[in-house]
Amino acid sequence: MDLAVVVVLLVASIAMFAVGRPRMDVVAVVMIVALPLTGILTVPETLAGFADPNVMLIAAVLMAPIAITAATELGASALPFAMIIALAASCAFMTPVSSPVNTLVVEPGRYRFGDFVKVGVPFTLVVLVVSVVLVPIVLPLY
Repeated sequence: MDLAVVVVLLVASIAMFAVGRPRMDVVAVVMIVALPLTGILTVPETLAGFADPNVMLIAAVLMAPIAITAATELGASALPFAMIIALAASCAFMTPVSSPVNTLVVEPGRYRFGDFVKVGVPFTLVVLVVSVVLVPIVLPLY
């Protein structure tokens, strides 16, 4: 039964990607929601791939040219834009699967998923505010 559901989801997503309707990001979100709803994956299993260091690296690599282009169009230095991308890519505090270090302490500390969210979200917001304030001071925009 699970194999049949996986095949149906896979064929449906390939068909939607091939046709171009709906947009690719919508198809991806639909599949991310469908996998745990069908019981094929648990929610942590579904989200685990997003925390993979390789995925974060790819996201940073894809975002860096966009940030540098934005800086160039604004006539600003690209350095602070690139630094913000680097800092954002390293903010892995919100889930136990967001970094290997978080995963290592789950069992010994008897932490639950929600424990990481309670601490990780405020800590990420602190990093965001500090980065937005300090990066333009250390690396001036103009």
